[in-house]
This record gives sequence, C-alpha cells and structure tokens, in this order.
Amino acid sequence: MSDVTPNGAADGRPAVVSAPATAAEPPAPATRPPPEPPVGSTLSPSASEGSGEATPGAVDGTGEPPSERAAPARLRCVCGHDRAHYLVSPVPTYSGWAKFWVIFMGVSTKPSRVDFQCRQCRRVFDFTEDSTELGQFL
Repeated sequence: MSDVTPNGAADGRPAVVSAPATAAEPPAPATRPPPEPPVGSTLSPSASEGSGEATPGAVDGTGEPPSERAAPARLRCVCGHDRAHYLVSPVPTYSGWAKFWVIFMGVSTKPSRVDFQCRQCRRVFDFTEDSTELGQFL
C-alpha cells in the first residue's frame, strides 16, 4: 500500500499547486495630484478645484482663519523675553553709505540688519534681514 496523503504528496507535505495561467493585467495608470495653489493664494484647496470661491482668511491654504491657527514660536532670550517685550531693544546695523547719511546728514535710512538685544541679560537672541521688517526701523 502506498503512503500517499490526500494532498497528493508521498511524504506528508502539502502538494504544490500552481495558479492557473492568466493574461497579465496592465499596470494601473499613474495619477497626478492636483497642482498646489501659488504661495499667498487666498483660495483653499477645495476652492481651487473649480468653484472659484475664496475662503476668507485662508491665505496659506489651510482653510482655517488666522485666529484659529497656532502662532509660530518666537525666539526668546535667557530671561524669557521675546522681540515684543519692553526690555528688548532693536540694534540696527547700517551699510557704509547708510552710516554716512545717518551720522553726517541726519537722514533716516533703512538698516541692513537689526539685532534684538535684551537689556536685562545683555544678550542678542534674534535678528532680522527681511526688507519688509527692516522698513519698520527707519
């Protein structure tokens, strides 16, 4: 008598069954995500898909008004003061010709850099070179 199991293998192992040959399926077409709205756009992502309606307050495309978004963390000195604290002084730095106009002619010019220094711990903890922010320090 032969020791053949119901699976068809003589030593008790399961028989290997191959899958029936089928036609190869074509690969799924690659889909592109919708284009991102330009930076500073007032359209939310759902509004940019064709409705043409602007979401008020959604300048960065998050769909949330600015009052509901978390404010970015500001740098602080060792004492815990940030740029807006009354013990923090802006220290402007001027280029060569700007120094000339400020010192000798008394003309206000835009600084090239502004450092923020705490008057309590005397440390410079933040700076800006952004031209829109530098315009505030004329």
